Amino acid sequence: MNFLLFLVVGLKVISLVPSVTETIYLLHADSVLVANTIYGDYPPAARKKPKVGDMLNPKIDKIIKLKPDYIFVTLPMQKFVAQKLEKLGFKVIAVSPESIEGILKTIEIVGKYTHHEARARFVVDSLRAILDSLKKTVPRKKLRTYFELSPRPLYTAGGKSFINEVISIAGGVNIFGRLKVPYPVVKQEDVIRADPEIILLSYPHASPAAVKKRIGWDKITAVRKNCIFKVNLALFDRPGPRVFKAIVELRKLIQGCISSKQP
Repeated sequence: MNFLLFLVVGLKVISLVPSVTETIYLLHADSVLVANTIYGDYPPAARKKPKVGDMLNPKIDKIIKLKPDYIFVTLPMQKFVAQKLEKLGFKVIAVSPESIEGILKTIEIVGKYTHHEARARFVVDSLRAILDSLKKTVPRKKLRTYFELSPRPLYTAGGKSFINEVISIAGGVNIFGRLKVPYPVVKQEDVIRADPEIILLSYPHASPAAVKKRIGWDKITAVRKNCIFKVNLALFDRPGPRVFKAIVELRKLIQGCISSKQP
């Protein structure tokens, strides 16, 4: 036991991935986290950790001074960052979860490299139980769903994204789920033609009012029924443990639109 405690106390990791930072705290492994990025804002305690820049341009000099045993990155976004760090001799742990199963696997990986495997197994088992319960209660009526990640150009969630899975379990049908890429660019006419019954906006300064003013969008059912929502960016854009909260919140929005009496 003392030897294991020594291993944990002497361990130092840096997280360049906000969702991994969240996972480290969930595993009660934050004592080994010596730094994260400026986007590491959850839980609130993560904001107090030393920062090593942003995700794509981390401050290498700060990382060198901290001498971490492991550095967590996400691929493919941080491919070049990972290569640079590996050339400097750092041990890089890459994760790239694009499914709920991938998120659970990432929790296990983080548990392994922070020496918190037992806690990771407990968390994964608990989340699997929550997932099974959510899958058993998927609403029979599903709404055509459009998830917008950017207004210019129109980026959305495709069939290879974890967001597509979130939509499905919550009770929606992703109108671009047939596209076998994670995050495709689509055309306005494609959205209008698909006639979503609920529109979700997940980006800074998103405005349901601005969406209503788009030419031709007044024909869309979601616009007519006022079912356009700005969602919590951190919940829906980070493939981390709070994805289950995202499912619950989205299910509430979908159920509200199903119950809506508006024309």
